[in-house]
Amino acid sequence: MKKILLVILLSLVGGFIASCDEDTEVVVKESPQTIALRDRFNDWMSRETFPTKNTDDLSDAHVLAICSDAKCEIEFTRDDAFDYWQESGKTESTGKGDREDIAILAYCRLIGIGISPTSMDILIAESPEGARAYVLLVRNKYYYLDEEDGDRFVIGYKFGRGYFTPLDEYETFEGYEYGGV
Repeated sequence: MKKILLVILLSLVGGFIASCDEDTEVVVKESPQTIALRDRFNDWMSRETFPTKNTDDLSDAHVLAICSDAKCEIEFTRDDAFDYWQESGKTESTGKGDREDIAILAYCRLIGIGISPTSMDILIAESPEGARAYVLLVRNKYYYLDEEDGDRFVIGYKFGRGYFTPLDEYETFEGYEYGGV
């Protein structure tokens, strides 16, 4: 039987490939980049401690202040060869972290003051040039934590407490309101 190779998504962020025979179900193989990001996510989730307070009644200005504080308080430092996703407490105690560490810190701080994890995502966005940005999506408003020029970026992954999702197609920021930072 003739094998059919379907490219579901190949992009700057990775994607996955599915192959199948005419009589068999689709088998999905994730890209090495997607696998590496999922491994980092799972490692971080196994170490993170999440608060349980959920009021979800904070103003957008309060959300913006928390995102801005996380961005300003943490000294940006690059990881060595392996991109280690540290838990929010370590980022806060050392005052150092890279882009995803700052995004994770802001995300956990927002959970800690009452935003429900179901109301927000951490987005991994990429530009056509391959630059990566970490963005918080809170109640349909997006907050940049490391890049200012959002017009060049598209969303490739969403993650948060208990889930990591590579998107089948890139998603743009259309439909979301800019929250700042």
